[in-house]
Amino acid sequence: MSFTATELWTAQQCAAAWGIGLKTWHGYRARGQAPEPCAHAGRTPLWDPQTVRTWPRTGQGARTDKEIPVMLPALPADVPIVDVRATSNDTEPTTPAQAGIDTDRQWWVEAVRRPRFGDARVTVTPPGWGEYEHLLSVVLPADDADDVQATADYAVNIARQLVTLSADTRDAAALAALRELLGPDGPQAGQSSTAWFKVIGWLNEVRATRGRTIPVLDL
Repeated sequence: MSFTATELWTAQQCAAAWGIGLKTWHGYRARGQAPEPCAHAGRTPLWDPQTVRTWPRTGQGARTDKEIPVMLPALPADVPIVDVRATSNDTEPTTPAQAGIDTDRQWWVEAVRRPRFGDARVTVTPPGWGEYEHLLSVVLPADDADDVQATADYAVNIARQLVTLSADTRDAAALAALRELLGPDGPQAGQSSTAWFKVIGWLNEVRATRGRTIPVLDL
């Protein structure tokens, strides 16, 4: 079946139809929890409205507007899905040790929703990085807990490529994956060029030390 652009939805329209934020939509798509686009108008992906309406939605988390930090437990190295857990305002952030996480073998992801700034800050620590070190920090707009989870999933996907590139800065598959993740159609949107410039600087630092020192990438 062929479609015209006027019959198809943009990502913003898809997110509105599902009652979620745009960042959450991108996160669902990255995890395979939303359909892939059926066409493109230039570089803009487009979706069939009927496919979006009838797509089986799973894993919808509870929404909250409380001004609370959000903690994300560690991820097994082969499982990119993040489970969001909220803590109360007067509770100190959980450390990996308190959560029973072995940072030598497991991912540790910490996210904080910052209502004052309307964003979420996520730090990602890969296995073997140590309890108090992280590889990546990502800040993106976030209106609710779903947006925080989407930001965390997105950050983990970026971090996986950085781990590969920390061993081989010219790994073609990892570079291509990063370009797609940081592209103008993704969560970085208008900051895509700036984000890629930061990645180039990060790669140059890794090369300069021949991988002995891995800097933090802040996006």
